[in-house]
Amino acid sequence: MKWRCLFFLFFLNLGLCLRAQGPPSGFNPVNAPKIGKISGFILDKSSAKPIEYATVTLFSLKDSTVVGGNISDEKGKFEISEVGFGGYALRIELMGFERLVIKPLIIKPDQLIQDLGKLELLPSGVNLNEMVISAEKAQVINSIDKQVLM
Repeated sequence: MKWRCLFFLFFLNLGLCLRAQGPPSGFNPVNAPKIGKISGFILDKSSAKPIEYATVTLFSLKDSTVVGGNISDEKGKFEISEVGFGGYALRIELMGFERLVIKPLIIKPDQLIQDLGKLELLPSGVNLNEMVISAEKAQVINSIDKQVLM
């Protein structure tokens, strides 16, 4: 009985000692360096011209939170740097064009740079019906000392 008790206490102590050791720093994703980069060019699909000032937003696939973003320059180029390891979705938007979503984008230690190349946005047009604007003349004019009926 005495040996059983000592045996139990030994393994209990061993478990507590091992639990006190944290995971190695290489396996902790919270402390991982944010050294990834995502880049590409945004073009108009109908004219093949670069689209400037398009909004590029990077979302986490895990919980859909915004991780980063940028705006395309005059040549249609965008770059999002300081991206940590993990899975992401990229959304590109500009008024007058259809939204483009690219997923999944995976940043791994062996794939730190994701060059998406040329991304084409489709123009989206909205046709409006005829609009009629009408107004009526006021029937009563109020002034300080009188009221005029028409």
